[in-house]
Amino acid sequence: VMEDPEAPHHMLLLRNFMAQGLVHNQPLLYASPAKEPKGFLGTLPNPISPKDEKPRDHATQQDKGLRIAWQYKKYFGENQEGHDSRDAKHEYCNDFDLRKPLERQFLGGKNIDCISTIDLTLDTLRERCFSFLVQNARNNTAMSCAGRIAIQSFCAPQCAYFDKMRTRN
Repeated sequence: VMEDPEAPHHMLLLRNFMAQGLVHNQPLLYASPAKEPKGFLGTLPNPISPKDEKPRDHATQQDKGLRIAWQYKKYFGENQEGHDSRDAKHEYCNDFDLRKPLERQFLGGKNIDCISTIDLTLDTLRERCFSFLVQNARNNTAMSCAGRIAIQSFCAPQCAYFDKMRTRN
């Protein structure tokens, strides 16, 4: 995602990516150029509870072919008769309320690792990512749970690695 200081949509995507993982109990490695990257966790959005959701309008016949990929959850109910109830209860995506911070229950007791990239070399960052992946694989022998690695502003011009990456090529 291209970073733009005038329109920080990349930060919304990063917040949603991280919050989605935490809501689904996925381990998270977050790397940031901030001195205290753990503070960013307080800005993650809270999922909207089903009671807060507005009723969805049924699509017209013309709209049935036009579906937005990240909203596929809306359409699960249309052809669900053949699936058993445990599949129907499993949430694959959530809607988030950007006005409310993520509840502490999603942050407590999780495998969350926050690191600052200020003084890290690229090799050290790579080693931290590798050890996170190895630890996640060790904890999930059935590979039922994916981990998430979120690196903020890694290739932005203001990042220390920007010039290092360009000179290598």
